[in-house]
Amino acid sequence: MKKRICGASLLAALALSCLCACGAPKQTAPANTPAPTATTTAAITDSQSLGLTSVNNARELGGYAAADGRKVKKSTLLRTAALGDASEADLKKLRDDYHLGTVLDFRMSSEVESKPDPEIEGVKNLNLRIIDEDALAEKAASLTEKDMEGSGEWFDLSKKPIERASFTFGGAENKDRGYFINDNCIGSGSCTAVCPQKCIASEGIPFVIEQKNCLHCGNCLEVCNAGAVIKRN
Repeated sequence: MKKRICGASLLAALALSCLCACGAPKQTAPANTPAPTATTTAAITDSQSLGLTSVNNARELGGYAAADGRKVKKSTLLRTAALGDASEADLKKLRDDYHLGTVLDFRMSSEVESKPDPEIEGVKNLNLRIIDEDALAEKAASLTEKDMEGSGEWFDLSKKPIERASFTFGGAENKDRGYFINDNCIGSGSCTAVCPQKCIASEGIPFVIEQKNCLHCGNCLEVCNAGAVIKRN
């Protein structure tokens, strides 16, 4: 039996779902059919490796369990990353051992041009477009400098107290965000009592929130009766 191979990670899930729906006769799964677990999925993945040394993520898709209990038909669909760097030995293995018949490549045109699929004797190469590249190019061309600006924050939750920092890109302005204490502070200490990071300095009035350690939980804002805590977005 000639087999097909999906040559891009983007369509692995789609190819799998299509095969589940169309590759086998429709039937109702038994009521007591157990749902696939992480353990069983890992076991299937390990046992279905194609054993290729120069191609990533190469495996047989047959045997994977669908949500309704049916399984993907075996000896029909293989899945790999791009084949552009595949060794001659691996290509020979695909052709002779796995009887490869068709390569379905779901990559974009630029990816195919930069690293085309190898020509394998007796195997048909099909490049199937799943992305509207014209629309994508049109969208990219319409972007302005303003569209390319942005800002954000990162948190290092592995530390206690946590560490936080802001970043910008595309020339965007770095604005203060988070929780701050203003001159309405009366020094009651209600905010320091509920701060999980203990990052509110109370040596003077108004108290000061150490921004690099603030988790943005908002506890201080909720308990401050003086209305001294404000949030900036």
